[in-house]
Amino acid sequence: MAKKEGVCESCGRYVGAYNICPYCGARMNERVSVRALKIFSLVFTVIGVLAVYLVARNTELNEVSVASIEEDMNYAVACVNGIVSRPPSINKETKTLSFWIEDSTGDIRVASYRKDAENIQAAGKVPLIGDSVKVCGTIRVVGGSPYIILNAPDKISIFPPQEPKEMAIAEITETNIGDYIKTTGVVIGIRETKGPLIITLRDLMGDQKISAPIYPDQFTPPEMGEMDTLQISGIVNVYKGDLQINPRDSSSLKIVGKAKKITAAEAPVTKISNVKSNMVGQKVKVRGTIGRVTKVNKGRLVNIYDNTGKITVVIWDR
Repeated sequence: MAKKEGVCESCGRYVGAYNICPYCGARMNERVSVRALKIFSLVFTVIGVLAVYLVARNTELNEVSVASIEEDMNYAVACVNGIVSRPPSINKETKTLSFWIEDSTGDIRVASYRKDAENIQAAGKVPLIGDSVKVCGTIRVVGGSPYIILNAPDKISIFPPQEPKEMAIAEITETNIGDYIKTTGVVIGIRETKGPLIITLRDLMGDQKISAPIYPDQFTPPEMGEMDTLQISGIVNVYKGDLQINPRDSSSLKIVGKAKKITAAEAPVTKISNVKSNMVGQKVKVRGTIGRVTKVNKGRLVNIYDNTGKITVVIWDR
């Protein structure tokens, strides 16, 4: 006689889905239909998870512009195409990597943290200023300001720029902002600040100047001194109304001429009228007649004349 499902074998009463008979306390054997349902549910769940994974893996993420990112997109995952507009920043203490990208609608910060930042650096996927990139990550909007969290090396694609355009410093104008260029100039200033090291270059043939900022976490520049001739390639930018060249990496700077080190006594005698603004930083020697002497704070201004003109010499008190 076939056994009936849901019926206690000891007392013959119907107990339904109970595992223990509520009438006689006998343990019930699991029903075949329940066992089959459990197996089917497990198989169905595994297949469902695999299907979702495959669909997610093969589904292209939405590409959005910077200007289209709004607060209701917080925690959304999307891709942004743009150009790296500032040198990347790497904070070793907080283990943070960040950089800015710019498209035709605006710019946005991209950040990676801790292990993700270390993995991106280890994979050589830190972009340089001027690189075109495609970044896919989680959009966060905090205080109305959006940024993108990049959490894996394979979520960023990097496309370096083409060969730089060679230009003289005198030819660089605001129309070149964002361009990748190469130029050569004479180093007339090296200044340390709380942020970047500022190198000031003068055009080889004129008075035009341009500066190049080098950030401490970016790279170490080659040794150089004033009046050295420096070839630099980088992205033209503007800071507080002044044009700058942002070098991409250490290979962007090349000393092509070292200045001869001379003392003031060894400098050639120069007519005062021949001392021009494009000689800033050079050592010169003049001969003439002392004229007016004016006392200033911690020094004196001495006017010297020869038969070609006048020049003012600053003498500081020791």
